[in-house]
Amino acid sequence: MATKLAYQSSKWEKELRNKEKVWKQLNGQMAAQNNLTALIKQNETKDSSQRDYCQIYSNIRLKYQIIAGNLYLRDQQDTHCLDYCYLSGMSGVFSHLFDTSEMQSHRDTTEQQNAIKDFAFSLLQLYAVNQSIPSCVQKMDHLYVKLLMGDFERVNSLLLETGTEFDSENPHKLWVGITERTIIRSLIDKDEAALQKAIMARIREYRKWPVGYSTFIDVYSIAMIKLAYQHGMHCDIDVIEIPKFFFDEEVCSIDNTEIKIPFFDDALEQLKKLGII
Repeated sequence: MATKLAYQSSKWEKELRNKEKVWKQLNGQMAAQNNLTALIKQNETKDSSQRDYCQIYSNIRLKYQIIAGNLYLRDQQDTHCLDYCYLSGMSGVFSHLFDTSEMQSHRDTTEQQNAIKDFAFSLLQLYAVNQSIPSCVQKMDHLYVKLLMGDFERVNSLLLETGTEFDSENPHKLWVGITERTIIRSLIDKDEAALQKAIMARIREYRKWPVGYSTFIDVYSIAMIKLAYQHGMHCDIDVIEIPKFFFDEEVCSIDNTEIKIPFFDDALEQLKKLGII
């Protein structure tokens, strides 16, 4: 039986009405799509070696994420949001690969927090659309990398070393919030009841955010539920933010030979030259 939770929040329809007003003003277009197009055009004439790939992909990642959410908000049957989730995830991973200590030293606290969170979220986006973590990333001793690869023993150790809040004394270190920590712990312990309770708690938390900051596609929960399934656990939560088609293998199928992030080949060449891959 599906866990009892309101299928959608009371503000869902208000979010849709607000977005529709903006789309109407833009003749049906999405601002994020227009901004994405402008960003690509701005950088496509630059020499490959002169592009700031870390910043470019960081910006692109967010725009793809917004587009995915807007597509789903507008039409809950629009599976094109899967492609945009994938593109957002890949952009986030590439941004992280191009990141350097020098870049990190020039960020303020909020920017550094976002960089850490965005990389972790990008890994979850890829997993949510049934894409493997890139081989160069699999080598990282990162909590979410190890979690998605099923190395629960290492995850358990990393979780003990990981705080619940951003540590200004260690600004490059991942942190995991209390609710997310409970979700991860329930996966390690294979505790289905605890997993469902924790995911429900997380949904209730983000549904409290004000209009304009809503979650439309809960990639985190989708990835955690898929991970649970992979390890023989059952989790059934029926809410609008967790689209059923993410769990349909025929529908949730990305052709990554055809769907690529902008400047993919150029960026790949630069990563090779840098010895990162």
